Amino acid sequence: MNRRQFLGGSAAIAWALRSTWAAEGPAAGNARDELYAQIVSLYMNAQWDELNSELKSAATRLSALPSMRRNDIVYIRQALTECYPAWWKEVKADRQTTFSQQVFGQDLRITFDPNAQPGVNMNQVGNDRRLVVSWRAAEMDSPEHAEHSYTKGDLSNLGVWQAMGMARVWQTLPVQALINPTEADKKRLQFFFDYWAAVAALYYCSPPARHWALWLDLAAFEEKYRKALFAGPRRVAGELFLTEVLNSPDSYPSVALPTQPMGEPLMENLALHCKKQFSRSKHWTVPEEKRFRLAVKTFVTASERTVKDSGTVRLPNGLTASIDPDADAALRGRREEWMAARLLKLSERPAARSA
Repeated sequence: MNRRQFLGGSAAIAWALRSTWAAEGPAAGNARDELYAQIVSLYMNAQWDELNSELKSAATRLSALPSMRRNDIVYIRQALTECYPAWWKEVKADRQTTFSQQVFGQDLRITFDPNAQPGVNMNQVGNDRRLVVSWRAAEMDSPEHAEHSYTKGDLSNLGVWQAMGMARVWQTLPVQALINPTEADKKRLQFFFDYWAAVAALYYCSPPARHWALWLDLAAFEEKYRKALFAGPRRVAGELFLTEVLNSPDSYPSVALPTQPMGEPLMENLALHCKKQFSRSKHWTVPEEKRFRLAVKTFVTASERTVKDSGTVRLPNGLTASIDPDADAALRGRREEWMAARLLKLSERPAARSA
Protein backbone atom coordinates (compact mmCIF):
# COMPACT_ATOMS: atom_id res chain seq x y z
CA MET A 1 0.00 0.00 0.00
CA ASN A 2 1.40 3.39 -0.94
CA ARG A 3 1.05 6.63 1.01
CA ARG A 4 -1.87 7.88 -1.10
CA GLN A 5 -3.77 4.61 -0.61
CA PHE A 6 -3.05 4.65 3.12
CA LEU A 7 -4.25 8.21 3.55
CA GLY A 8 -7.27 7.54 1.43
CA GLY A 9 -8.14 4.53 3.56
CA SER A 10 -7.66 6.52 6.76
CA ALA A 11 -9.87 9.30 5.46
CA ALA A 12 -12.56 6.80 4.58
CA ILE A 13 -12.41 5.28 8.05
CA ALA A 14 -12.57 8.72 9.67
CA TRP A 15 -15.52 9.67 7.48
CA ALA A 16 -17.29 6.43 8.38
CA LEU A 17 -16.72 7.05 12.09
CA ARG A 18 -18.04 10.61 11.82
CA SER A 19 -21.06 9.32 9.95
CA THR A 20 -21.71 6.70 12.61
CA TRP A 21 -21.48 9.23 15.43
CA ALA A 22 -23.71 11.62 13.54
CA ALA A 23 -26.26 8.89 12.92
CA GLU A 24 -26.38 8.07 16.62
CA GLY A 25 -27.41 11.62 17.39
CA PRO A 26 -26.95 13.73 20.50
CA ALA A 27 -29.01 11.40 22.70
CA ALA A 28 -26.42 8.64 22.39
CA GLY A 29 -23.64 11.10 23.20
CA ASN A 30 -25.51 12.31 26.27
CA ALA A 31 -26.00 8.73 27.43
CA ARG A 32 -22.28 8.09 27.13
CA ASP A 33 -21.50 11.27 29.06
CA GLU A 34 -23.90 10.26 31.81
CA LEU A 35 -22.46 6.76 32.02
CA TYR A 36 -18.90 8.07 32.25
CA ALA A 37 -19.91 10.63 34.90
CA GLN A 38 -21.67 7.93 36.90
CA ILE A 39 -18.60 5.65 36.88
CA VAL A 40 -16.30 8.51 37.88
CA SER A 41 -18.64 9.60 40.67
CA LEU A 42 -18.80 6.07 42.10
CA TYR A 43 -15.01 5.88 42.05
CA MET A 44 -14.41 9.31 43.58
CA ASN A 45 -16.90 8.57 46.38
CA ALA A 46 -15.47 5.09 47.04
CA GLN A 47 -18.77 3.35 46.36
CA TRP A 48 -16.87 0.20 45.52
CA ASP A 49 -19.64 -2.38 45.27
CA GLU A 50 -21.80 -0.16 43.09
CA LEU A 51 -18.77 0.69 40.96
CA ASN A 52 -17.88 -2.97 40.47
CA SER A 53 -21.44 -3.79 39.49
CA GLU A 54 -21.68 -0.87 37.04
CA LEU A 55 -18.35 -1.71 35.40
CA LYS A 56 -19.57 -5.24 34.74
CA SER A 57 -23.10 -4.43 33.59
CA ALA A 58 -22.03 -1.53 31.35
CA ALA A 59 -18.91 -3.16 29.90
CA THR A 60 -20.17 -3.07 26.31
CA ARG A 61 -21.26 0.56 26.48
CA LEU A 62 -18.01 1.56 28.19
CA SER A 63 -16.01 0.04 25.34
CA ALA A 64 -17.71 2.54 22.99
CA LEU A 65 -16.42 5.59 24.89
CA PRO A 66 -13.82 7.87 23.28
CA SER A 67 -10.25 6.64 23.78
CA MET A 68 -9.28 9.07 26.57
CA ARG A 69 -12.30 8.10 28.60
CA ARG A 70 -11.67 4.41 27.93
CA ASN A 71 -8.20 4.95 29.39
CA ASP A 72 -9.81 6.45 32.49
CA ILE A 73 -12.02 3.37 32.81
CA VAL A 74 -8.98 1.09 32.50
CA TYR A 75 -7.35 3.03 35.34
CA ILE A 76 -10.48 2.89 37.50
CA ARG A 77 -10.65 -0.89 37.07
CA GLN A 78 -7.02 -1.16 38.17
CA ALA A 79 -7.58 1.12 41.16
CA LEU A 80 -10.65 -0.88 42.17
CA THR A 81 -8.54 -4.04 42.29
CA GLU A 82 -5.70 -2.41 44.24
CA CYS A 83 -7.74 -0.30 46.66
CA TYR A 84 -10.66 -2.65 47.32
CA PRO A 85 -9.08 -6.12 47.64
CA ALA A 86 -11.08 -9.34 47.89
CA TRP A 87 -10.41 -9.68 51.63
CA TRP A 88 -12.11 -6.36 52.43
CA LYS A 89 -15.60 -7.85 52.79
CA GLU A 90 -14.35 -10.77 54.88
CA VAL A 91 -12.66 -8.42 57.33
CA LYS A 92 -15.65 -6.08 57.31
CA ALA A 93 -17.76 -9.01 58.56
CA ASP A 94 -15.72 -8.66 61.79
CA ARG A 95 -14.54 -12.25 62.01
CA GLN A 96 -11.03 -13.64 62.15
CA THR A 97 -9.62 -14.24 58.70
CA THR A 98 -6.20 -14.67 57.13
CA PHE A 99 -5.46 -13.02 53.80
CA SER A 100 -2.66 -12.06 51.42
CA GLN A 101 -1.86 -8.49 50.42
CA GLN A 102 0.90 -7.03 48.31
CA VAL A 103 2.22 -3.62 49.38
CA PHE A 104 4.64 -2.02 46.93
CA GLY A 105 5.81 -5.38 45.65
CA GLN A 106 6.14 -7.03 49.08
CA ASP A 107 3.85 -10.03 49.63
CA LEU A 108 2.28 -10.09 53.08
CA ARG A 109 0.37 -12.83 54.87
CA ILE A 110 -1.82 -11.20 57.50
CA THR A 111 -4.43 -12.33 60.01
CA PHE A 112 -7.24 -9.99 61.02
CA ASP A 113 -8.37 -10.68 64.57
CA PRO A 114 -11.17 -8.46 65.90
CA ASN A 115 -10.16 -9.36 69.47
CA ALA A 116 -6.48 -8.48 69.10
CA GLN A 117 -4.88 -5.24 70.23
CA PRO A 118 -5.71 -2.47 67.71
CA GLY A 119 -3.01 -1.82 65.12
CA VAL A 120 -0.34 -4.20 63.85
CA ASN A 121 1.05 -6.96 66.07
CA MET A 122 3.99 -9.21 65.26
CA ASN A 123 4.58 -12.59 66.91
CA GLN A 124 7.87 -14.38 66.31
CA VAL A 125 8.25 -18.07 67.17
CA GLY A 126 11.56 -19.40 65.91
CA ASN A 127 11.71 -18.49 62.23
CA ASP A 128 7.95 -18.19 61.96
CA ARG A 129 6.70 -14.60 61.94
CA ARG A 130 2.98 -13.93 62.25
CA LEU A 131 1.39 -10.57 61.50
CA VAL A 132 -1.93 -9.81 63.19
CA VAL A 133 -3.97 -6.66 62.56
CA SER A 134 -7.08 -5.32 64.21
CA TRP A 135 -9.36 -2.31 63.84
CA ARG A 136 -13.04 -1.45 64.17
CA ALA A 137 -14.57 -3.36 61.31
CA ALA A 138 -17.95 -1.69 61.91
CA GLU A 139 -16.50 1.63 60.73
CA MET A 140 -15.21 0.32 57.40
CA ASP A 141 -17.07 2.15 54.58
CA SER A 142 -19.30 3.87 57.13
CA PRO A 143 -21.00 6.99 55.67
CA GLU A 144 -21.37 8.52 59.13
CA HIS A 145 -19.71 11.93 59.45
CA ALA A 146 -16.44 12.02 61.39
CA GLU A 147 -14.47 15.28 61.00
CA HIS A 148 -13.56 18.00 58.51
CA SER A 149 -16.24 16.80 56.04
CA TYR A 150 -14.85 13.25 55.95
CA THR A 151 -16.65 10.12 57.11
CA LYS A 152 -15.85 7.38 59.59
CA GLY A 153 -15.38 5.14 56.58
CA ASP A 154 -12.70 7.49 55.21
CA LEU A 155 -10.86 7.55 58.53
CA SER A 156 -11.11 3.77 58.79
CA ASN A 157 -9.86 3.35 55.22
CA LEU A 158 -6.83 5.47 56.06
CA GLY A 159 -6.17 3.44 59.19
CA VAL A 160 -6.40 0.13 57.34
CA TRP A 161 -3.83 1.11 54.71
CA GLN A 162 -1.55 2.73 57.27
CA ALA A 163 -1.61 -0.64 59.03
CA MET A 164 -0.70 -2.37 55.76
CA GLY A 165 2.29 -0.04 55.37
CA MET A 166 3.44 -0.81 58.91
CA ALA A 167 2.92 -4.54 58.35
CA ARG A 168 5.32 -4.27 55.41
CA VAL A 169 7.99 -3.05 57.83
CA TRP A 170 7.29 -5.83 60.33
CA GLN A 171 7.52 -8.42 57.54
CA THR A 172 11.16 -7.63 56.76
CA LEU A 173 12.43 -6.14 60.03
CA PRO A 174 15.47 -8.07 61.32
CA VAL A 175 14.95 -9.58 64.76
CA GLN A 176 18.24 -7.99 65.83
CA ALA A 177 16.64 -4.56 65.46
CA LEU A 178 14.31 -5.41 68.35
CA ILE A 179 16.98 -6.59 70.79
CA ASN A 180 17.99 -3.97 73.36
CA PRO A 181 17.35 -0.96 71.10
CA THR A 182 18.61 2.43 72.27
CA GLU A 183 16.29 5.42 72.47
CA ALA A 184 17.81 6.66 69.22
CA ASP A 185 17.10 3.27 67.61
CA LYS A 186 13.48 3.40 68.77
CA LYS A 187 13.10 6.89 67.35
CA ARG A 188 14.52 5.91 63.95
CA LEU A 189 12.29 2.85 63.86
CA GLN A 190 9.22 4.97 64.64
CA PHE A 191 10.09 7.30 61.75
CA PHE A 192 10.43 4.26 59.48
CA PHE A 193 7.05 2.83 60.49
CA ASP A 194 5.33 6.21 60.07
CA TYR A 195 6.92 6.73 56.66
CA TRP A 196 5.64 3.44 55.28
CA ALA A 197 2.23 4.07 56.82
CA ALA A 198 2.07 7.47 55.08
CA VAL A 199 3.11 6.36 51.60
CA ALA A 200 0.96 3.21 51.67
CA ALA A 201 -2.03 5.40 52.49
CA LEU A 202 -1.32 7.80 49.62
CA TYR A 203 -1.23 4.95 47.10
CA TYR A 204 -3.78 2.40 48.31
CA CYS A 205 -6.47 4.51 50.00
CA SER A 206 -9.80 5.30 48.38
CA PRO A 207 -9.92 8.77 46.76
CA PRO A 208 -11.66 10.43 49.76
CA ALA A 209 -9.35 8.73 52.27
CA ARG A 210 -6.29 9.64 50.19
CA HIS A 211 -7.34 13.29 50.28
CA TRP A 212 -7.91 13.03 54.03
CA ALA A 213 -4.40 11.58 54.31
CA LEU A 214 -3.03 14.53 52.32
CA TRP A 215 -4.96 16.92 54.56
CA LEU A 216 -3.22 15.37 57.57
CA ASP A 217 0.18 15.31 55.86
CA LEU A 218 -0.09 19.03 55.08
CA ALA A 219 -1.42 19.77 58.58
CA ALA A 220 1.82 18.28 59.94
CA PHE A 221 3.52 21.51 58.81
CA GLU A 222 1.61 23.45 61.46
CA GLU A 223 3.74 24.76 64.30
CA LYS A 224 1.83 22.82 66.96
CA TYR A 225 2.97 19.53 65.40
CA ARG A 226 6.60 20.55 64.93
CA LYS A 227 7.95 18.28 67.68
CA ALA A 228 5.55 15.37 67.15
CA LEU A 229 7.32 12.14 66.18
CA PHE A 230 4.87 11.45 63.35
CA ALA A 231 5.38 14.91 61.84
CA GLY A 232 8.66 14.20 60.02
CA PRO A 233 7.43 11.32 57.84
CA ARG A 234 4.08 13.04 57.24
CA ARG A 235 5.80 16.22 56.12
CA VAL A 236 7.83 14.19 53.64
CA ALA A 237 4.56 12.75 52.28
CA GLY A 238 3.07 16.24 52.14
CA GLU A 239 6.15 17.62 50.42
CA LEU A 240 5.94 14.82 47.87
CA PHE A 241 2.52 16.21 46.96
CA LEU A 242 3.71 19.84 46.89
CA THR A 243 6.73 19.00 44.75
CA GLU A 244 4.71 16.91 42.32
CA VAL A 245 2.19 19.73 41.81
CA LEU A 246 4.87 22.42 41.47
CA ASN A 247 6.73 20.24 39.00
CA SER A 248 3.69 19.87 36.75
CA PRO A 249 0.96 22.35 37.76
CA ASP A 250 -1.00 21.94 34.53
CA SER A 251 -1.47 18.26 35.37
CA TYR A 252 -3.34 19.24 38.57
CA PRO A 253 -6.00 21.76 37.57
CA SER A 254 -7.91 21.06 40.81
CA VAL A 255 -5.05 22.44 42.92
CA ALA A 256 -4.87 26.23 43.03
CA LEU A 257 -1.31 27.39 43.63
CA PRO A 258 -0.71 30.89 45.04
CA THR A 259 -0.35 33.65 42.48
CA GLN A 260 1.16 36.15 44.92
CA PRO A 261 4.47 35.95 46.85
CA MET A 262 4.28 33.94 50.06
CA GLY A 263 5.97 34.94 53.28
CA GLU A 264 8.33 32.85 55.39
CA PRO A 265 8.40 30.03 56.25
CA LEU A 266 7.62 29.27 52.62
CA MET A 267 7.18 25.51 52.80
CA GLU A 268 4.81 25.69 55.78
CA ASN A 269 2.75 28.48 54.21
CA LEU A 270 2.45 26.64 50.90
CA ALA A 271 1.41 23.45 52.69
CA LEU A 272 -1.33 25.21 54.64
CA HIS A 273 -2.46 27.08 51.51
CA CYS A 274 -3.03 23.74 49.77
CA LYS A 275 -4.48 22.02 52.85
CA LYS A 276 -7.48 24.39 52.81
CA GLN A 277 -8.47 23.09 49.38
CA PHE A 278 -9.21 19.54 50.51
CA SER A 279 -12.72 18.45 51.38
CA ARG A 280 -14.72 15.31 50.69
CA SER A 281 -17.01 17.09 48.24
CA LYS A 282 -14.17 18.44 46.13
CA HIS A 283 -12.97 15.74 43.74
CA TRP A 284 -9.97 15.59 41.48
CA THR A 285 -10.22 14.44 37.89
CA VAL A 286 -9.36 10.85 37.01
CA PRO A 287 -6.10 11.91 35.26
CA GLU A 288 -5.06 13.77 38.42
CA GLU A 289 -5.73 10.72 40.59
CA LYS A 290 -3.88 8.48 38.17
CA ARG A 291 -0.85 10.73 37.87
CA PHE A 292 -0.51 11.30 41.60
CA ARG A 293 -0.74 7.61 42.50
CA LEU A 294 1.88 6.84 39.87
CA ALA A 295 4.09 9.60 41.32
CA VAL A 296 3.76 8.02 44.77
CA LYS A 297 4.68 4.57 43.45
CA THR A 298 7.68 5.96 41.53
CA PHE A 299 8.84 7.89 44.60
CA VAL A 300 8.56 4.85 46.88
CA THR A 301 10.44 2.62 44.46
CA ALA A 302 13.23 5.17 43.94
CA SER A 303 13.65 5.77 47.68
CA GLU A 304 13.25 2.27 49.10
CA ARG A 305 16.96 1.61 49.60
CA THR A 306 17.97 5.08 50.85
CA VAL A 307 15.10 5.43 53.31
CA LYS A 308 16.09 2.10 54.86
CA ASP A 309 19.82 2.84 54.98
CA SER A 310 19.87 6.54 55.87
CA GLY A 311 16.30 7.72 56.37
CA THR A 312 16.46 9.87 53.24
CA VAL A 313 14.24 10.01 50.17
CA ARG A 314 14.48 11.51 46.70
CA LEU A 315 11.61 13.85 45.83
CA PRO A 316 10.22 14.29 42.27
CA ASN A 317 12.43 17.37 41.79
CA GLY A 318 15.55 15.26 42.43
CA LEU A 319 16.28 16.84 45.82
CA THR A 320 16.82 14.93 49.06
CA ALA A 321 14.69 15.01 52.21
CA SER A 322 14.97 13.13 55.50
CA ILE A 323 12.13 11.53 57.46
CA ASP A 324 13.97 12.66 60.62
CA PRO A 325 13.19 16.39 61.13
CA ASP A 326 16.51 17.02 62.91
CA ALA A 327 18.50 15.52 60.04
CA ASP A 328 16.33 17.32 57.51
CA ALA A 329 17.18 20.76 58.87
CA ALA A 330 20.39 20.84 56.81
CA LEU A 331 18.60 19.66 53.65
CA ARG A 332 15.45 21.73 53.43
CA GLY A 333 17.14 25.01 52.46
CA ARG A 334 17.79 23.85 48.87
CA ARG A 335 14.23 22.55 48.59
CA GLU A 336 12.75 25.85 49.76
CA GLU A 337 14.91 27.69 47.21
CA TRP A 338 13.55 25.39 44.51
CA MET A 339 9.97 26.00 45.67
CA ALA A 340 10.48 29.77 45.66
CA ALA A 341 11.92 29.65 42.14
CA ARG A 342 9.05 27.51 40.87
CA LEU A 343 6.42 29.76 42.42
CA LEU A 344 8.09 32.84 40.95
CA LYS A 345 8.20 31.25 37.50
CA LEU A 346 4.54 30.23 37.74
CA SER A 347 3.51 33.72 38.86
CA GLU A 348 5.09 35.16 35.71
CA ARG A 349 2.97 33.04 33.38
CA PRO A 350 0.27 35.01 31.51
CA ALA A 351 -2.58 33.09 33.16
CA ALA A 352 -1.24 33.89 36.63
CA ARG A 353 -0.70 37.59 35.82
CA SER A 354 -4.22 37.95 34.49
CA ALA A 355 -5.60 36.28 37.60
